[in-house]
Amino acid sequence: MVTYMSGINGFTWHDSDLCQKMNSAISHRGPDGTNIFLRDNLTMGYVYLKTPDNFRNSMLPIHDESEEIWLIYDGEIYNYEEVRKELENAGHTFTSDKEAELLLKAYIEWGLDCFQKFNGVWSVAIYDGRTNKLVLVRDRFGTKPLYYRVYENDLIFSSEILGILAHPLPRTPNKRAVIKFLHDGKYIHSENWLKSGETFFSDIYLVFPGEYIAVELGSRKIERHFWYIGHENIYPFDKHEGDPIDHMKLLFLKSIRERVSQNTEIASSLSGGIDSSSIVCAIRHEYPDSVIRTISMIYPGKPNDESKYANLVVDTAKAKAEYISPNPDEFANDIFDLIRTQQEPFQGLAVYGQYKIMEHAHHQGIKILMDGMGADLLLAPTSNGISLGKIMNCLLKEGFREFFRKISLFYQSEYVRKQNDTIGKKVLFGKDDLLTPEEDRAKINVPNSLFDVRADRNGMHWGIITRMPFQCKYIQEFGASLPNEWRIQNGISKYIFRQSMIGILPEGVLNRKDKQGYVLPDYELMSSPSMRDIVKEITHSDSFLSREYWDGILVQKLFDDLYNGKVQWNAIFWRIINVEIWHRIYFDGHKKTTVHSDINSLDQPPAQMQGKMS
Repeated sequence: MVTYMSGINGFTWHDSDLCQKMNSAISHRGPDGTNIFLRDNLTMGYVYLKTPDNFRNSMLPIHDESEEIWLIYDGEIYNYEEVRKELENAGHTFTSDKEAELLLKAYIEWGLDCFQKFNGVWSVAIYDGRTNKLVLVRDRFGTKPLYYRVYENDLIFSSEILGILAHPLPRTPNKRAVIKFLHDGKYIHSENWLKSGETFFSDIYLVFPGEYIAVELGSRKIERHFWYIGHENIYPFDKHEGDPIDHMKLLFLKSIRERVSQNTEIASSLSGGIDSSSIVCAIRHEYPDSVIRTISMIYPGKPNDESKYANLVVDTAKAKAEYISPNPDEFANDIFDLIRTQQEPFQGLAVYGQYKIMEHAHHQGIKILMDGMGADLLLAPTSNGISLGKIMNCLLKEGFREFFRKISLFYQSEYVRKQNDTIGKKVLFGKDDLLTPEEDRAKINVPNSLFDVRADRNGMHWGIITRMPFQCKYIQEFGASLPNEWRIQNGISKYIFRQSMIGILPEGVLNRKDKQGYVLPDYELMSSPSMRDIVKEITHSDSFLSREYWDGILVQKLFDDLYNGKVQWNAIFWRIINVEIWHRIYFDGHKKTTVHSDINSLDQPPAQMQGKMS
């Protein structure tokens, strides 16, 4: 059997040629085929990627017997068997074992409440001819992306911003988002993202995790609702029965089994940290005879090299290890494609490490890759940030070693923050007048979610499906219920999870305290001769010097000082270059016109949606 992973597109009028352009724009998500569904007031497109495993999916769209309900979707349902059994007990019969048929029959049985039943990842578009509505639905943690744009009385949607940009409509940058990013490095992929659902493109919005949007195709009325609100789905920790450590272990191993296809070769990224290492070792624990391949990014001899820990996991799991070490020349060749792939500016070059791992997997013929994303915020202490008060409390409870580690982190972060502020005030414009308070529409605040689609963008760009065991409904909700003493003890982070992995993870990884995630030598990548040439061309160009975000002459001097050793590397250097290249790719050369009057606000969702949100 095969599974089809995909991308979805559509809009609220009839135009097959335009839909095909949208499909072409996101064809990297589905290079193996395409399809289009047409109605007088609706067009939906679908692209798919086949993978040789036993997960359940099919060519779309799919419809009910009366052809009144049509459905396209991108995603996977991991609790397929239990939901199917419930539907069969309710009287439904199945003609296949396809997930799309399960989704369709679940919608017929329960309506939009059906999504409460599923444990998985998805973006879904449903046309319901009984009500003449188009409904867009995104999974509860936002693992699968879904975007939309309202123009005049019509709505356009796509799995990627690229699909929406295929329309011949005005495109302008969201200046407030860009300025916020340049000054603070924060946007959607952080805790201080723009909560009105904005993207870096004016008039293009994201469907929130756990949200659905319903469009009545006759009146064009648009309604938005959260079908999932995190804090309403957390079972009180003190009411859990049994040993919490055993429960965490049970949930994690079940999540592994749900995402792994038996009797097939299994591939996983491996950094050497506890999250990805646990995935690899848990796969070996559950599937003793399977072939496991790992892909690790290493920098032998560099301070943040993790090859020692990755090798320890490889030996324990008896995996076939593959290693990459992206170098500055590669980065110079990749930088424009990397920024185009991400479609929006991003904070640091850890994204490049994941991009290169996906590229390597693609060239090795791998189509499914396990990934450890989702554990850091889930199992972090509920009080965010580092303060002197917390550090002193750490001294009393956790000892001198952890005290000195945290106070070092505190002063290091304070230095970086002050350096960032100093540089920003010197060379950047526009912070005060554009950083207005965002509308707090997002109700998904527990469990914590990064709303991070970087893995999807990197993976789909290279034709790779990414499966994330930590992005599981039951793990996330249990993790969100944990008191702090189960999250950290005696300076040991992710305490309950580490305890659950005793006997599965090697002790050398289990007892690590210094994991930092993918860490690339940013300055080395940005300061090679080839990158210096690129930076010089960029900062001396007319487009850069006329850009409204910065003083181009002062930025030129800033980079000169950096390369001459007069100032230290700071992420603000990357953010400036990132924004300029992003502008060149997505705006320079495109016709700049006035944004449509109904959707020209930087501070609010489209006018048609105001007053219709719950």
